[in-house]
Amino acid sequence: MGLNDRKSNTHTFRKAFFGYERSQVEREFCKLKEDIRSYIEEIDKLRDEQLELSDKLEQYKSIEEENLKLKEELKRYKAIEEAMQQCLMLAQQTSDEIKNSAAEKAQGIISEAEKSAQKIINDANLEANKIKMAYETAKNEIYSFKAKSESLLQAQLDIIKQLAP
Repeated sequence: MGLNDRKSNTHTFRKAFFGYERSQVEREFCKLKEDIRSYIEEIDKLRDEQLELSDKLEQYKSIEEENLKLKEELKRYKAIEEAMQQCLMLAQQTSDEIKNSAAEKAQGIISEAEKSAQKIINDANLEANKIKMAYETAKNEIYSFKAKSESLLQAQLDIIKQLAP
């Protein structure tokens, strides 16, 4: 029962011989004393609750601060991840460009080598034909020389046979 619930402000005591009736005043003081004790207990309980709630509030604030830090860290990691993905894409593009450039250069080198090889083959064929023609010419000249020499020797033999009796 609260102080306001009781009508202690308007309570009137009956008058006795030397003042108020003592038993009635003592009863009222006991009730007031009990009410005050009850209020003190309630205040203590509310203070404990307030401390507990303050502790919880501090914990929640601490958790909220940690949550904010984690969100910022997550945001930072996502930015790093995005930057890394962009780097990977750029590296892939650069790699593809290098591969394509190398393939083009290799194709150019192969094409140039094929042209050079074909020229060497053509030059070799021309040289072989020249050598073959020179061989044929030399062979024909030798054959012609041999035929002329044989003819000359035969003519000399015939002359020697005619001169000899």
